[in-house]
Amino acid sequence: MPVYEYRCEICGNEFEELVRGDEVPACPKCGKNQLRRKISTPAAPRNATSGCPARDADRCPDAGSCCCGNCGCHAH
Repeated sequence: MPVYEYRCEICGNEFEELVRGDEVPACPKCGKNQLRRKISTPAAPRNATSGCPARDADRCPDAGSCCCGNCGCHAH
């Protein structure tokens, strides 16, 4: 079941919603279902051993103990 990002055309509220099948969600703020689905970027895959995003694991100076922030690999 995918999670989609929506923007309500009535009140402008932006929110995420888990959608099942052909279900049409309603805005949690105003209750209307006049929504526009936003284009979302997928999450970066993570390296299971270090917790770093896979794209940064090779640049991480201490990939064995990095926890995404303590080693400074994301400051680049």
